[in-house]
Amino acid sequence: EPEAAVREHAGRGVDATFGGVEARLGSAAHCGAEGAAAADGSSVWLRLGDGAVRHFALADAPRPGADAAISALREAGLSLEVLSGDAPGPVRAAAEPLGLKWRAQQSPQDKIAAVEAADGPTLMVGDGLNDAPALAAADVSMAPAGASDVGRAAADMVFTGRSLAAVATAYRVARQTRAVILQNFAVAGTYNLIAIPLAIAGYCGPLEAAIAMSSSSLLVTLNALRIGRGGGESAEEGGEERRVRAAASAAAPARASLKEVSP
Repeated sequence: EPEAAVREHAGRGVDATFGGVEARLGSAAHCGAEGAAAADGSSVWLRLGDGAVRHFALADAPRPGADAAISALREAGLSLEVLSGDAPGPVRAAAEPLGLKWRAQQSPQDKIAAVEAADGPTLMVGDGLNDAPALAAADVSMAPAGASDVGRAAADMVFTGRSLAAVATAYRVARQTRAVILQNFAVAGTYNLIAIPLAIAGYCGPLEAAIAMSSSSLLVTLNALRIGRGGGESAEEGGEERRVRAAASAAAPARASLKEVSP
C-alpha cells in the first residue's frame, strides 16, 4: 500500500513512496541520472530508493496522415514547428524527415513561451500532459481523442482517430466557413438595404416582405450547405471531414441570421 499520494512534477516526472521506499519515474534529471549518456530514442527513467537507475528506451513514429497534413498546411501558408520535451536525438529523427523545424527538451513553460512569441495567431496540436498549458495558451488548439484528460480539456477541438488529416481538414473547413459566413452577411445586408427602404416607402406589403425574408433565409442556408460537400481520401479521413463540415454548416446560417432584420 502506498504511504503517500503520487506527486507530479510538471515536465520532470512523478514520485511516490511504497513500503518506505521512494520511487521516481520520469526524466533522467528527476531520477538523479543527469550524467547518463543520451539515448537514441525517447527515454523514461526509474529509480527505487537508493538503487541503480533503470533506463527504458522508447521509439516514436509519426501518426498516420502526418505527411499529407503537413503538406496541406504548408500549401496554406502556415509555418510549422515541433515543440517536444524529448531529447534532441529522437526529436530530430521524427521532425527532419518531415521537413519540420524542431525544438527539443521543451518544458511546459518553454512551450507556452514559444506559442506566445509566435508571429500571428497560433494553432497548437498536442496530446501529452505537458502540452496542456500550451494548448490553453494558443489561439486555437486541437488534441486527439487519445490524448491525456488534461490535454483534451485544454483543447478547443478534439478529433477522433489517429490520423492527423483532421488537422488539415479543420483548417480548410474553418477557412471555407469564414468565407461562407461573410457571404451570408453580405446577402443579409443587401436584403436589408433593399427591403427596408421599400417597406418604409410603402412599396412592399406584408406578403411580399414575408416572401422576401423567407427567400433570404433559404438562400443563406443553401449557401451554408456548400460546406458539407467534399470528402477525405480514406474512410477515416472522410468520416472526420464530414463531422467537421457538418458542424461548420450548422454554424454558418446561424451567424448570418444575426444580421437579418425583417422590414
